[in-house]
Amino acid sequence: MKYLFGTVDARDVKRLAAVCDELHAFESKMVHSADHQLTYLRTLDEGTKQTVKDTTDLARTLRDSIRNFSLQLHRVEADLLYTQGAIEKQISYGAAIRETEMAIFALKFNLMHLQEPLDVTSFGKLSSVLIKPYNLSAILLQVSLQLTAEISMLTGLTVEAMHVYNTAGTVHDVGTSKNIRLFVDIPLKAARLIL
Repeated sequence: MKYLFGTVDARDVKRLAAVCDELHAFESKMVHSADHQLTYLRTLDEGTKQTVKDTTDLARTLRDSIRNFSLQLHRVEADLLYTQGAIEKQISYGAAIRETEMAIFALKFNLMHLQEPLDVTSFGKLSSVLIKPYNLSAILLQVSLQLTAEISMLTGLTVEAMHVYNTAGTVHDVGTSKNIRLFVDIPLKAARLIL
């Protein structure tokens, strides 16, 4: 108001000059602070932009790595399936070989089991292995039914008596490509003779 009415004195002018100087210093500080904050914001903005760029690059690299890992995983799975199939085939081949070996072993055992009675038969004797006593008894019973009244068997036809026929009988064998036929000569009793 003193300025309006012209009553300003030197003290007031000094005070007003000091206030103006303070305002000018405050304004300089504010400008400096605003510049400093703008510099900080620019640096922060550049850092943020670089971080976003780096994050985008990292995400792209990670996506590509995951894709490559997935492809590699599929290849490994395919290889594992192939290997599993090969192992299963190998196991089945091994099982088939073992079964064949067991069949060959059983065949050898059966041939050895058959060889002994054939050796006995080759000397003209009847083996109880080739014709079991029970079967021989049944065959001789059928033969005895065909005999006339003057001819009879050497002994009884029980299973226990079959050793007599194995000892007394002679064997002639005839082999073909498909089987072996045995002809057995068994002595019989006539009323007064042994035939």
